[in-house]
Amino acid sequence: MSNFKNGLKFSRFIFKDSRLPCLTFFTSGKINCRYLLHQCRFYHCKHLLIVYKFEKKIMRKLVLKMSVSVDGFVGGSNGEIDWLLRTMDRSALGWIEETLWQAGVHIMGSKTFHDMAAWWPTSPDILAAPMNEIPKVVFSKKGFIQPANTASTTQAIKDSEKFDALKGIEKIKASENASTWANAAVENDLVKGIAKLKQQPGKFILAHGGANFAQALVKDGLVDEYRLVIHPVVLGKGLSLFASAPEQFDLKLESSTSFATGIIANVYTAVKK
Repeated sequence: MSNFKNGLKFSRFIFKDSRLPCLTFFTSGKINCRYLLHQCRFYHCKHLLIVYKFEKKIMRKLVLKMSVSVDGFVGGSNGEIDWLLRTMDRSALGWIEETLWQAGVHIMGSKTFHDMAAWWPTSPDILAAPMNEIPKVVFSKKGFIQPANTASTTQAIKDSEKFDALKGIEKIKASENASTWANAAVENDLVKGIAKLKQQPGKFILAHGGANFAQALVKDGLVDEYRLVIHPVVLGKGLSLFASAPEQFDLKLESSTSFATGIIANVYTAVKK
């Protein structure tokens, strides 16, 4: 009994006298060991057997999924993404789609939110369904987000529109799940907001970016797993994913998948010190 501390939380605690099987006590929650000892003396349980199981609350992980160039950039100097559109193939898109469906919630910064809210509801892309259906949380220091409009979109949308025009891809009727964008939750404190999401039940949290948001997640050490879609392109300069890392840190490679165009999807877990 000396190894137990007052106030420990157990999911189950059973007191059982091995000589008297009928004398069994069940309890849960916080156990006061002084009370426990008193009960043992009261019932003269010299042969008391204690069976216990610790309750361990599993925090859901934060996964950062980003397309990156070979030299570690997630966008050109002005946020250009024409390079990733040009080198993407359908099998790599299938891998990304699987990742999207595995998520319980999508999180992003306000700039990326405006891009995605303007793009995905009317997109015929295979990624549109999970992007529209799964709930979203937007991180904005202002604590609110303006309604989506074309004036608030970035260079990424211009590149996507140009790419679709060249391919003859047309927009479709708005998704029946488009309301998830209008109903997105808003958080204004990154660290506290992520901590709250991790404590909630459900499938993992999937972060999308943009670059500034991803850099902030890296800086504060909030990412548990990196799913990096590495394109066979050298940008030379641009927006670096790890530019804000405060110090060196290690990653453990969990899996690596290569595709026809030379894209490699690597999954890493962050090695916590």
